[in-house]
Amino acid sequence: MRQSGFRFDPNFAESGAEDTDFFHRLYLGGYKLIWCNEGGVTEEVLPYRTTRAWVRRRAFRGGQCFFRIVVRRYPLSKRAAWVFLL
Repeated sequence: MRQSGFRFDPNFAESGAEDTDFFHRLYLGGYKLIWCNEGGVTEEVLPYRTTRAWVRRRAFRGGQCFFRIVVRRYPLSKRAAWVFLL
């Protein structure tokens, strides 16, 4: 992956979505993601992340980050199509 030049974008460091942006750029670059059932992942969820307020804020922020990715990656004509699809 290092040879391809793909890196996490530091512009997303404070807002989140750097992984979404990274994988979206990989997809646009023709790379494929492969699922592995044998891979195990765990993540501790802190109690404050289980409140409705936190989930609402996260969902709102996710929408903002999605829009940032679309605005950066697509010309105005294609952005308008995305808005209508939402």
